[in-house]
Amino acid sequence: MTTATFRDVIDGWARSRPTAAFLVAPEPAVTLTYADLAASARALSAGIAAEGVAEGDVVGFMLGNGVAADSARADAARSA
Repeated sequence: MTTATFRDVIDGWARSRPTAAFLVAPEPAVTLTYADLAASARALSAGIAAEGVAEGDVVGFMLGNGVAADSARADAARSA
């Protein structure tokens, strides 16, 4: 039995329906697609890894609702 993670589901939707809306954000006129979310999470993951944070390290964030917070949550489910 294969167990899918939250990140696996996001990546799967990004591949199969990249232009589908993941989030209609509270920021004015912002809609985040699955492809946008996957790309943002990969970029955040790379940036965190470049700072020396390794898989399994604890990282905290405090953000309001919106694109940045959802990207961080998606990244939290992804290894560097």
